[in-house]
Amino acid sequence: MSKLLLNGIWNYIEDSNSKFSFSKISTLFQSENIQSMKIPTNWELAGLHNFSGSVWFQKSFKLNSKKLSETISVLKFNGVDYFSEIWLNGKFIGNHEGYFQTFHFDVTDKLFFNDSNNLIVKVNSPKEESGKVWPLKKQLIKGIFNHHDCRPGAWSLEYGQDQNTGGIWNDIELFVNEKLFVENTKITSHLSQDHKSAKVQVEISYKSNFEAPRKTKIKLIAIDSKDYKTEFTQEIFIQPNQSKLNLIFEISNPILWWSWDLGKPELYNLNISIKDFISLKEIFAIKKVWIDSESRFYLNDRELFLRGTNIIPTQFLSEQTNIRIKKIVDFIKEANINIVRVHAHVNRKELYEEFDSQGILLWQDFALQWTYDDSVEFAANAVNQIKDMVRQFYNHPAIAFWCCHNEPGEQIHSLDKLLFDAVQSEDQSRIIRLASNYEEH
Repeated sequence: MSKLLLNGIWNYIEDSNSKFSFSKISTLFQSENIQSMKIPTNWELAGLHNFSGSVWFQKSFKLNSKKLSETISVLKFNGVDYFSEIWLNGKFIGNHEGYFQTFHFDVTDKLFFNDSNNLIVKVNSPKEESGKVWPLKKQLIKGIFNHHDCRPGAWSLEYGQDQNTGGIWNDIELFVNEKLFVENTKITSHLSQDHKSAKVQVEISYKSNFEAPRKTKIKLIAIDSKDYKTEFTQEIFIQPNQSKLNLIFEISNPILWWSWDLGKPELYNLNISIKDFISLKEIFAIKKVWIDSESRFYLNDRELFLRGTNIIPTQFLSEQTNIRIKKIVDFIKEANINIVRVHAHVNRKELYEEFDSQGILLWQDFALQWTYDDSVEFAANAVNQIKDMVRQFYNHPAIAFWCCHNEPGEQIHSLDKLLFDAVQSEDQSRIIRLASNYEEH
């Protein structure tokens, strides 16, 4: 098995009115003097200034291996803004809506081994109709990347959607001949009342291409910062197609995750090994957050006075390098801040990892800023995307709050109740806010 990173130089064709068909584009990509772009990036940074609409991307790659039986191959996108449609070797493999989610497709039967493969991705990041849709009836779930006082153009009907954030802004990965593909790992800790133990629940979602269940063993090793190990082994069955594993083990005398001003932000490494199938590593922490009837905040049952700020680090997520992220979080800590609100957007995972390691709590907004379309179709889309957010960032201990909507006005009584229930169905370990509305100024 292997992983191929498909970043690098891609060919592209602009299609501002989304008028080209796949067959037409396939022909155009065979012409000479085609334009190219280094991926990942937001296309504004690559020279497509104020471009809204569709851009078609194409890349060829070769696999120097053979297809192995009962394995799975998966194409994974770690961030595409906003609508995407994907074809591999002339076959449509799927589509996606959203800007922050990772998403993937089973391409086991669509890859060419020991031959050239052709991947085409259509990315559509449109401008919403000013006056009628934007800004009061928005349909794109992009938060401050689509509507905000401080984004390019601010409130202007003419300029408020300038500098579109569209593009393939994060890595594209191809997993080839995997015995098992892990889609998501969700780790929940339950701290005992006396803090002398913690039960850790691990949920592993996976895909396989087996025709019948396979009996094997799973081994979990949790390692704390003092190199103390807690081991757990259990016999399991790997099911065909798509399934989940649920396991629970106990850690004695756990080391807790604290904000930097109360202690150390202790992290555990979790080594997961499924015999004859796969090995992977995850990071988690053991902590507990709650608020009392007077809105006083508690971390691991100690009251903490929150000193916070909002953050919108950039308009373009592709430019968020690890060096830049560390400087931002260093500055926040130097300012004596212990909680940050990721304001009306979802950022990239490296930012959350830095807050985890430096012990700064997070209030995480969903990517809704002011008001949106009132249709049931929009509500269903928002429910799906907010659940994606919670699942994708669930294991980050820095996140203490989920907030469903920033300044929703009257939609706090309709849309946001649906979003609250959706978050609660995914996470009962954090504080969930229906919204942050105008009266809280």
